[in-house]
Amino acid sequence: MSADSDRLGVNLQKAQHISRKLTDFERRIKSLRKRLEKAGRNTLGTRDLDDACDDFQDRWDDGLERLMEAANAISGNFDNAMQVYAGTDVDVRDRVRSVNSVKTST
Repeated sequence: MSADSDRLGVNLQKAQHISRKLTDFERRIKSLRKRLEKAGRNTLGTRDLDDACDDFQDRWDDGLERLMEAANAISGNFDNAMQVYAGTDVDVRDRVRSVNSVKTST
């Protein structure tokens, strides 16, 4: 195989690393949401402080939910794209080998 055809390879290890990072991000968001749920009313001090913290928790939880949904969608789409890319990579590599073998046999 020529040096040019070697460039068609996919670095699946890096892609898997990115996928693991996305999954870890989702796990951390879930953990943070659980911790926020535990910080409920009457646990932090004065009523004003508790009310302010509850308001913050409600807003932050909504944002975390949206982040988690986005991370989940990105992770799924990324994994699908990598599967398609890996399959395409194999197809292209096989075709390049086929063309190279035809060139060398003529």
